[in-house]
Amino acid sequence: MLFTGIAVVLSNGASVRVEYVDQLLNIGNGTFLQVPISLWIFIAAVLVLGWILKRTPFGLRLYLMGTNPKAAFYAGIPRARMLIVTYGMCGVLASLAGLISATHTSSAKWDYGNSYLLIAILIAVMGGVNPAGDYGRIVCVFLAATVLQFLSSLFNLLGVSQFFGDCAWGFLLLASLAFAGGDRVRAIFGIGGAGPKSTKGNVPRPPASTGR
Repeated sequence: MLFTGIAVVLSNGASVRVEYVDQLLNIGNGTFLQVPISLWIFIAAVLVLGWILKRTPFGLRLYLMGTNPKAAFYAGIPRARMLIVTYGMCGVLASLAGLISATHTSSAKWDYGNSYLLIAILIAVMGGVNPAGDYGRIVCVFLAATVLQFLSSLFNLLGVSQFFGDCAWGFLLLASLAFAGGDRVRAIFGIGGAGPKSTKGNVPRPPASTGR
């Protein structure tokens, strides 16, 4: 909200025109091997994130923090630093998405991303991501995003109004929540009691001092 307020003040609440730059226009509107460059960027981001989460110590620590925070604490994982890096990566991806959006419209505005909020939540839910931690796969999120993009393109070809599209996304979200587990639903809405299953008693405690 802080950065949103700063953007509103700097732009006076109006859209800001993006000057014509060949490189920027190629990112949003160009093609490579008859495939849009924005799609190549999306695929590259999926591959890089999948590799980071599955093949690097950072990804393993992040999964452990979500699966068993107590075990991660005893393992000496720096929780604050992990969260800062994770949110930083999210910020980089958000800025990349904003750059691609600006090249499509040749303008930027503080509320352009609001229309994608419901879609982002829907993709996460359909992809099986647990907001409280413990589970999440890049492949499932990629498939969910692809399916929604196909549906969005189909709506555009059929001339479906944007209001009907929003209703369709809301219906899909409700249907996904209906098939989701209780813990996931509570985590999504921030209701108490949500979170990874407790493993009390299974976490090894540090050995007691013998005084020797």
